[in-house]
Amino acid sequence: MLKSFSFFGLAIVCASTFVSCTKSTTTSTVGNWTRRGDFSGVPRSGAVCAVTNDSAYVGLGFDGINRLNDFYVFDIDKGIWFQRASMPGVGRNLGISFSINGKVYAGFGYDGGTTYYNDFYVFDPASNKWTQLNNFPSTGRYAALGFSINGKGYICSGNNGNALQELWEYNPANDSWTQKSGIPGYKRMGAVSFVINNIAYVVTGSNNGVYNNDMWAYDPSSDTWTEKKKITNVSDQSYDDTYTTITRAFSSVFVLNGKAELATGSAGGYNSKTWEYDPAADQWLEKTPFEGTAREQAVGFTLKNRGFIATGKNATIQLDDVREFKPNDTDDTTDD
Repeated sequence: MLKSFSFFGLAIVCASTFVSCTKSTTTSTVGNWTRRGDFSGVPRSGAVCAVTNDSAYVGLGFDGINRLNDFYVFDIDKGIWFQRASMPGVGRNLGISFSINGKVYAGFGYDGGTTYYNDFYVFDPASNKWTQLNNFPSTGRYAALGFSINGKGYICSGNNGNALQELWEYNPANDSWTQKSGIPGYKRMGAVSFVINNIAYVVTGSNNGVYNNDMWAYDPSSDTWTEKKKITNVSDQSYDDTYTTITRAFSSVFVLNGKAELATGSAGGYNSKTWEYDPAADQWLEKTPFEGTAREQAVGFTLKNRGFIATGKNATIQLDDVREFKPNDTDDTTDD
């Protein structure tokens, strides 16, 4: 069954600033969340998501009973989700995906127990067909990160019974993996990654029951990591005064206008706080909190300079709603 989105514009503009010369806890938020319909598959969490050719592909995941391998595409111009061919292999959740040259790559994940998958597939939207690729040469894993830069794919961190720091590079030209420099700092699972100007950023996640506060930027051209400012209030400067709700695991992120929008997730409880990262300043700004049901293990994606978060779970409730965020609009609580 297909479900349609009803898109409508919001043209209210506001500005918000705060200035501090000493340590302060004053905050000011801006941004508007709007419900944009529902994902057409069954409600789920721990799905994978990749964007190519102005379309978002979402699939796999857990519906509360079954691990899934179905797959859907969202056409933003038509406002409709279409079901596509299911991924071969077993259903799984908390896998990874990325896109390279118009194709979607997906795999990994687990069965909810102790089986961690290392199989890997590519989906061709033009033919609506999947092809199994060589298995990942290391151990299977779940709750890892997938991203792509300059025609190469990457998988980072995750868990295979042990939280990981590994980074691997995938070359589609010869269907091969090469281990690269692992992320410094702490091990992590359930983190997020995003790419801005061909630099990948890795932040959040957890290990040893602690939510990580370190953040790293990876440059694949030199295979080097650079530490960014911590995401907790640890400095004697004012920029991090309000950094009390950024740390979390299993959150969602998307990039708009060169900035990352981080929302949802869990940190001892569900975290609906939204934070925007500016790589030029290496600082975070709090935005209007996520206005749907609080959740974790949702997916985030950007299409045609519009950012969305979809699916996820709250306790045992699996979700299928889709929310759009406009980070510079005035919050309108009547448009849900």
